Formats: sequence, structure tokens, C-alpha cells
Amino acid sequence: MPIGTRMLHVTAQEMIDFTLRDEVIRSRYLYRGESEEGMYRRVAHHIARAEDASLRWERTFYALMSSGRFMPNSPTLMNAGCNTGQLSACFVLPIGGSTDSIFSALHATARIFEGGGGVGFNFSDIPPRGPDRCSCGVVPVMTLFDTMCDMMRSKTKRSGAMMGMLDREHDGIEAFIRAKANEGALENFNISVSVDDEFMQHVEDHPLWDTICTSAWQIGEPGLFFRDAVNASNKNAPIRCTNPCGEQPLAPYGSCNLGHVNLARFVNDGAFDEEGFADTVHAAVRFLDDVVDTNCYPLQEVARTTLRHRKIGLGVMGFAEMLIRMGVAYGSKASYEVAERTASLLKRHAHHASAVLAEEKGPYPAWRGGDPFRRNERVTTVAPTGTTSLIARTSPGIEPIFSFVYRRRIRDPSHRDTTALMVEPAMEWLIDAYGLDRIAVLDHYATRGTPHHSIPEDVRALMVTAHDLHWRDHVNMQAIWQRHIDSGISKTINMPEDATVDDVKGAFAHAWASDCKGITIYRNKSREREGVARCGRGGCEAP
Repeated sequence: MPIGTRMLHVTAQEMIDFTLRDEVIRSRYLYRGESEEGMYRRVAHHIARAEDASLRWERTFYALMSSGRFMPNSPTLMNAGCNTGQLSACFVLPIGGSTDSIFSALHATARIFEGGGGVGFNFSDIPPRGPDRCSCGVVPVMTLFDTMCDMMRSKTKRSGAMMGMLDREHDGIEAFIRAKANEGALENFNISVSVDDEFMQHVEDHPLWDTICTSAWQIGEPGLFFRDAVNASNKNAPIRCTNPCGEQPLAPYGSCNLGHVNLARFVNDGAFDEEGFADTVHAAVRFLDDVVDTNCYPLQEVARTTLRHRKIGLGVMGFAEMLIRMGVAYGSKASYEVAERTASLLKRHAHHASAVLAEEKGPYPAWRGGDPFRRNERVTTVAPTGTTSLIARTSPGIEPIFSFVYRRRIRDPSHRDTTALMVEPAMEWLIDAYGLDRIAVLDHYATRGTPHHSIPEDVRALMVTAHDLHWRDHVNMQAIWQRHIDSGISKTINMPEDATVDDVKGAFAHAWASDCKGITIYRNKSREREGVARCGRGGCEAP
């Protein structure tokens, strides 16, 4: 057991009394005297200002959010209709080796953090540290940004996050890979190595391959960014980086606002409501396109780039809960078929909605003849939806259920770490749908980590968690969705504690061969302090 953790016996009553969702909404999103309903009305009113028929669309946007069918990214919920007004979550900034470039990027990042956004950097233009002191090197610059991010926590409702990326050819790549080896180092960064097809085709010839995979096995980082796959359909300057969670590859000064359709809300009596889904997707695309026009941008360069390309990121959440409601086990052949069909529907309706908007309002300014005639250069993505799915009461993104009862590390309004016992919404649905004894079922899972004996066998077969799946199942699911997604996908490839470095190598190679745009793995217990922890025999382990 990792140092500093303990096994906790908890009761179902503790779960019943805890209302983390309401506390998160109150502390992060609501303004003085505002209710959750008032938040949705504030956001809908602000975004609908971009429409001529603003009252009609204000009603539609309000209904989307208040029903839980769609939710925009956190900065939109926090800032729409308020003084700050920054509505985008995802940014990428350029950075070079000069003092002016480094501190200009530092200042710009602080402004983005104030509005609740996250930033990605490719640090490859910074020379490696040398004996002549002409360059301080990449890792010290990252440390500077990490310290600034810590400082900004007291000024923001949402903790800042960054992606640090480095090209595999950079002379400082090994120091970069080792930069997070010590617990707590650069904790505000996710890090990834940018690799090309030539590298992946001959990995056994590159000593760096072992270094990357061993580090990922040890600490869950770095991930890989497959730059040739990302740029295969890109006709502009090469994209070299993503936002902090990896789902949104962007050019320098690029930004994107995200929104997520809750798939679980479209399952009725085991069947998927395709018509209702299509209507929601069309309205959600219009919502996100209107965000581009009602946004307050932190930098003029970001405004110019965003308005020229009008990228949006419509994705999904609740996929795992959707499967359970349909009677399909995650990782089964049937689940892959559902994923293929759902991702295809998302692409078809989202692209059609953007094309309709292009006819009504004109295409994005950077559009050139021969490109798809759309309002938005990129339309779809799949984000992790951590807090957003909590608000919508569903499972995150396209991830499998992590655990049906678990402990989650959270940061309270005073920015102190604490833990909360969580019940997965899909578990609540199972209890209601099958008339189970809630106290008995939850207490049994919290203390033993297994389904209660009263749960029928066919229902138990649906209770698949991330740790029940082989890494190949995780990668296959990501690859299916990626075939239909314009941008990238944020997904964690979970591995058991006894996974090997060869397993990591296999997952990385399989993701590249399957045309994924990036990959992140996490081996259980790689870190002493983990964001979430499962319940097992003896109780719930504290993260």
C-alpha cells in the first residue's frame, strides 16, 4: 500500500449525505444569490445574443443545459454574462528561447488562467541547457510556469493546467522525460513526447523508446503525441501541441470552446433515441459557434486566430452509462458496434449542423474552395469532462466506469485537498431500475468492492470497470471513436499494478497503428497520491 494511504470503512449513509455535485456548482460556478437554474439562464441569455432570434435560442439553450442533455465547458458556465467573459477552455501558445518570448508567454498564460482556461506549449524552440549559459534549458522554464500556476490558484475558481510537449529530436528530451520522476514535480503539467511515423516504424532502433516507456510505466508520463496523424488532414501550418488534456490539437494562439452531449439521456427502455440526439447535436453546434462570437479573448492574437478558423469541440459524455442502460458490457463486441454507430451519428449530425450554419451565416474566414463547406474548421472532439459530467450526473467522456463506488480527491474553495466518497450515477440507475436495496448494495460495494449478492448475474455482467479491461480493449475503443472525430480524444488507458513495461510498449504501438492521435496510459499505484481510488476488500482506500 502506498505510504500515507489508509483503508477506510464507510457506510452508505455517508454517501447519501454527501452532495459534492451541489458544493462544486456553488463554489465554482454560481454568483452571489444565483441558483443552478439561474446559472443556466445567465449562460443561455449571454450566448443567444449572437442570434437575430435571440429569445428563441435563449429558450433552446436553457433547455439543453437544464435538462442535462448538453453542457458547455467550465469557463462558459463560470464566465458567460460576467465581467471576465472568457468562455474557452483550450489554448495553445508559442514559446521560444529568448527572455522576451518566455516572459511574454508567462504573462499570457496567467491571463488565461484568470479566466479558467488551460494552456499547451511545445517547448522545442528552447535550446537545451548548455555550458555557456546561453540557455537555461526546457525544464527550468517549465518550473517557472509551474510556480506561476501555483501562485494563481488563489486568484481563480478553477486551477490552471498545462500541457508540456517536446519533439523527440530535441537534445534535452531525456531530461524532459525525467522531469516529473519525483512526486510533486511539475504537478500542474501533463507532459507528452511528440513523435513522428519514422520513429514509430523503427522504435526498436531508438534507445529513447525504452526511456519513454519505462517512465510511463513508472509514473504514467509522458504520453505520446502522434504528430503525423494529427497533421494528416491539416492544410495550415503544422500543429505541434494540444491543450492540457490532449483532445484539442491547436496552432499557436489557437483556442477552442468545448461542449458535451450526455449520451445516457437518450436511452429509453434500452433503445437509443436517434432523433432526439440529432436535434440536440444541431442545437449544441449552434451554441458553440455562438460562443466564438460572444467570447472575450485574453489576447488579440488568440482572437484573430480563433475567429479566422472558428474551431469548436462538440463531444460526448455518459458513454459508459449509456451502454449499461442499453444492456451492453463495455469492451464487448456489442459495445464496439454501439461506439461505431454513435460516433458516426455524432459526426454526421455535427458536420451537417455546421454546414447549415455556413449557409446561414457564411463559412469560417479561412475556408478555401475544396474544403468542406462549414461554419467551423473543426467540429468534434472527445474531452475528459471530469467536472462537467459530475454536474450532468453521468460518467465522464467515453471512459469506462472507474469504480461504482470510489473516493475522489478534490480541492475545496480554500484550495485545500480533501477527499469525497462518490457513487457512480450508473450505480444509482441500476439500483432504481432493478429495485435493489440501496443501503445494502452501496455498503457492500464500499466495504468489499464487489456487487451485492442481490444483483442478478446478467446485471453484474454489465458492471465492468476500467480495471477489468485489457489495455487493448481501451485502445480499441479510443480508435473506433477517433475514426469519426475531427480533433483528438482524451482517454486514459488504465493498466493494473502488475502491468509490465512491455505492456506499455504494446499499448503505445497499438495506438499508433490504430491511427489514434495521441495516447496516455496509467498503471495503478504509479503515484503515491492519486486523484481517485477504488473501494475493495476492507473498505475504500483514500487517494
